Amino acid sequence: MQGPQPAQPITNERTFLLMRKVEVDDDAEAAYELGMGHHFETNDARRQQYLARAVHLGHKHAQATCGSIAYAHAMTLAEGDPKRRETFEIAVKHFAQAARDMDHDDATHDLGVCHLHGRGVEKDEEKAEEFFRQAALRGHANAQYCVAMLVVGRDAQEAARWCANAAAQNHEGAKDFLEKMEKQYEKESIRDCMAGFESGRMSMNQNMHIGG
Repeated sequence: MQGPQPAQPITNERTFLLMRKVEVDDDAEAAYELGMGHHFETNDARRQQYLARAVHLGHKHAQATCGSIAYAHAMTLAEGDPKRRETFEIAVKHFAQAARDMDHDDATHDLGVCHLHGRGVEKDEEKAEEFFRQAALRGHANAQYCVAMLVVGRDAQEAARWCANAAAQNHEGAKDFLEKMEKQYEKESIRDCMAGFESGRMSMNQNMHIGG
């Protein structure tokens, strides 16, 4: 899914214009740019205020962005820190709302990541696969790759199809895995291939990131 386009250059005049659009016109795009840009470099609270305003105004990407910010912050907290679990839960809440209300592909994929690793929710590989499939069917490349890695042990042909779709979008992990599959089919028996494909699941974590 293509995200928001790069913001225009930041100037004091533009900042004032955006603030006016938000206050006078309830402009969701202006609120989002204020929340995402560097208009308030030394005032994170101000940026969060505008990002929350963008969520309230229904901006397509704002809710998912809030989830990504919370997730990234949680990842910096130490294991065992209660705030780590709480912050992951906040991320999941944002992702779930963006997926439900906006059919947001990245947020749907990110819910899959959270369920796969048990971050903010109970670890549940089946639920993770459901979310990955939802995003994959809408063309999300990393979700397609993740589905492939989850099913490869039980259905190598389906895994190959998903990897082919992801590779068509220049997903490097999918392209590499397809190449490995082709080489294994040429040299090994089907049983050996299936055993070898299981190792591909290990590479999924290297390609697992929030935001697709």
